[in-house]
Amino acid sequence: LLHSENPARAVTLLNVILGALVPALLFLLARRTGLSPRASGLAALGLGFCPAFWDQAVRAEAYALDACLILGALYLPRTLNPGVGALSASGFFWSLALFHRPTALLLAPWVLVGPVRKTSGGFFLRKIFGWATGFVLGASVLLYLPLRSGPGNLRVYFGAETWGKFSWLIQAKGFWGRLGGGGPHWPSRLLGTGSLLFENMDGSILLLAWLGLLVLLVRKPLWGLASGAALLAALGFSSFYRVQDPEAFLVPGFISLSWLAGFGLDGAFREFGASWGRRALVWAWAMLAFQAPLAFRALDQHQNRTAEHFTTQALAR
Repeated sequence: LLHSENPARAVTLLNVILGALVPALLFLLARRTGLSPRASGLAALGLGFCPAFWDQAVRAEAYALDACLILGALYLPRTLNPGVGALSASGFFWSLALFHRPTALLLAPWVLVGPVRKTSGGFFLRKIFGWATGFVLGASVLLYLPLRSGPGNLRVYFGAETWGKFSWLIQAKGFWGRLGGGGPHWPSRLLGTGSLLFENMDGSILLLAWLGLLVLLVRKPLWGLASGAALLAALGFSSFYRVQDPEAFLVPGFISLSWLAGFGLDGAFREFGASWGRRALVWAWAMLAFQAPLAFRALDQHQNRTAEHFTTQALAR
């Protein structure tokens, strides 16, 4: 990858590898948060068979890497013995995710549950300090931008030669103008987001996700509130951020829904009995079988040469 003569192809291949890792990381996260193997598998496949996710993961785009960083930040504080080192690594990954793509902020309620879980006073302060230290270390990679923006270097996107340009870049101010209230069109925007959800997540995953949210609110209120807040933030942002590919900005929402669907399946076994739980599992598998061809169709991007043309023009300057 590092020595490829075609940067666009190398980045795309790396993106595909990261995209394949995302469902695996979601499975590990689900297991660490107490889900059964069958529920964790359902959560991973729910995201793995999401057409919009794979449509972005097979391009030279940022979403697969962002999802890996977010899931890493979520997984590490929930290891069996979450010490200060794990939390520092979590802060590091979260910082990279946030400054790599600010939309990672949509899942902030999820990430922050790890460091703020109940512990004794002294260890709680050490946890917060460890997490903050990792966050600062992750943010330090931003110093590379002004170094590479100087005279004689390849100009980075938007440039970062001065403090003003650097601040403008890391705050993503170039994209703020796309975020609007929707005006009189907000009902159609919400309906559009709902349509995208049904196109990319089958009905069983969506229904189980809402059941999972109710289960969490009752059994683990802190996780339930964090999950609900993260999901609403992701859906709201995608609805009112004016772009031509809003499904790409729903990736944090797809991650939330898939994880919640796992809790919904375990909740069906626990609350309604094994018989209804097995029916829910069979129904979910059947729906995923219909969803799979759509996901595989999204993998076909062999005619998309946008990234290749961009890198050719950039290197020719």
